[in-house]
Amino acid sequence: MSDLICGDFYLFEKQVGLGAYLFNDRSGSANQTDLFATVAYHLKTGDEHKLAFGARLGATGYTAGLNKLQVWDPNDPIFSS
Repeated sequence: MSDLICGDFYLFEKQVGLGAYLFNDRSGSANQTDLFATVAYHLKTGDEHKLAFGARLGATGYTAGLNKLQVWDPNDPIFSS
């Protein structure tokens, strides 16, 4: 199951753009959570052209609940230790 919340908007007559997203994914015993923020600057280079550049900063967390795994072969030496 996955959840996503995201949004973006412009400031200063569309010269600066800001955005963020939060993503959470749960699959079996694994869980991943991402949180990122973005910023972009748009520089007008002509009547119909612009140069844009930006940066993204964030973090990703990953957990795996190994105690929730099902062991199919209890004699498997990997799982018995």
